Amino acid sequence: MSAAPPLIDAVFRRASDDPQRIPYSIADRALGAAAPVASALDRLFLLAGQRLSTSQVLDLLALEVVAARFELTPRDLELISDWLLRTNVRWGIDAAHRQAHGHPSSDANTWRLGVRRLLLGYAVSSEPPALVSGLLPEPGPSGSNAAALGKLAAFLESLFQHLDALARPHTASQWPEVVSAALDALVLHDADTAWQHQELLEALRTLSGRAREAGYDQTIASPALRGLLFDTINGARPARGFLMGGVTFCSMVPLRSIPFRIVCLVGLGDGEFPRKDASTDFDLIVHGGERRRGDRSRRSEDRYIFLESILAARERLIITYTGQSIRDNSSLPPSVVVAELCDYLDAWRGPAPAAPT
Repeated sequence: MSAAPPLIDAVFRRASDDPQRIPYSIADRALGAAAPVASALDRLFLLAGQRLSTSQVLDLLALEVVAARFELTPRDLELISDWLLRTNVRWGIDAAHRQAHGHPSSDANTWRLGVRRLLLGYAVSSEPPALVSGLLPEPGPSGSNAAALGKLAAFLESLFQHLDALARPHTASQWPEVVSAALDALVLHDADTAWQHQELLEALRTLSGRAREAGYDQTIASPALRGLLFDTINGARPARGFLMGGVTFCSMVPLRSIPFRIVCLVGLGDGEFPRKDASTDFDLIVHGGERRRGDRSRRSEDRYIFLESILAARERLIITYTGQSIRDNSSLPPSVVVAELCDYLDAWRGPAPAAPT
């Protein structure tokens, strides 16, 4: 399901008042891959304690949920990128931040110096530019474009504040508050992203509860907390988006199939399903060892899942696969399970009646 959600959204997502809108939901999406809020939080964790290069910060700001939080448009992001290039912002918050990373205490090419020069360039107009308190104004922002500069300054100050908090170790009971404050300040929280905020905070509270039950009151470093958080989310996440009305898109997993009027199985081409058993050097079964009762076989599991899905259809069963190559238009076979199903149906139906003479 990792590659399908963007394609599904592109086809089915329409305005609520669109007469052609078909209600749908996508289940089994991994939060880290499918949820922009989780992606933004992951980047914040990775930025905590880093040098904060121009590309790192702009990549974070380019995320839709971050840009929307500060009401920045794609045009604003282009202007900001151009301004930072002209002011030679490279990395580092200020002189103290550079010194903490083992460099001389200088604010040259830092974020705060660059923003100060841009703000002076908007406030003071002189030709040629003259030094103001030892700083050279950068005449970039003007008119309505200056609003983007103010939003950039607000974003940076909020980012630096919360990255400092994320970089410090905290106890398990303190982390939910630290993360919640960072998300509220830097990431959009609306009707579409509310469930993502809620799920992240629930995972943090789960970790806090486990630490409390175990009597663990020591601080947890940011990298360790990041790993625990996303392992908790991806390992114990419920099947959100299942049976919410309309069309349900989901993975084929054991015991998932329940009766539906119409069941559609998409992408059952040769080599795509059943899945192949993963091969590792230490797996003796894959490399010709003796298979014993209880040994897992992914292909056998997939064949059983396919049977479950067939039995779940009450009125119609639709199976699709790519039947022609996009390169040379040659014919491509279906999955072996689809071919076996067709053979069984042909045998059950009997030979086709002879054409009338």
